[in-house]
Amino acid sequence: MAYEGRYVETCNCDFGRPCNFNGFPTNGFCRALTLYHIQAGSFGDVKLDNLDVVTAFSWPKAIHEGNGTVQLFITRNSNEQQRTSVITIFSGQAKGDGPFVIFASTCN
Repeated sequence: MAYEGRYVETCNCDFGRPCNFNGFPTNGFCRALTLYHIQAGSFGDVKLDNLDVVTAFSWPKAIHEGNGTVQLFITRNSNEQQRTSVITIFSGQAKGDGPFVIFASTCN
């Protein structure tokens, strides 16, 4: 996947997100929302231009301890091929070792 876009992230931890760096969450658990606006991008031959993707994560303890859950929301203006591509990327099933693979590995 190659893309250009904007990204916003928030969580319930103190500033600096200690649990995002193998630390421990401020309140004993971590909840996070992320928003991606893909201005231009593709996955193979599938164009992902102008798509919005939101993830809602929940971990019972620190992120690196796993057992998390995630809910994925994909903008309505996507087609079936785009949704399948986004699910493949965000679930860590696409090739690579970036953040999508890392976070997917912490969820059930």
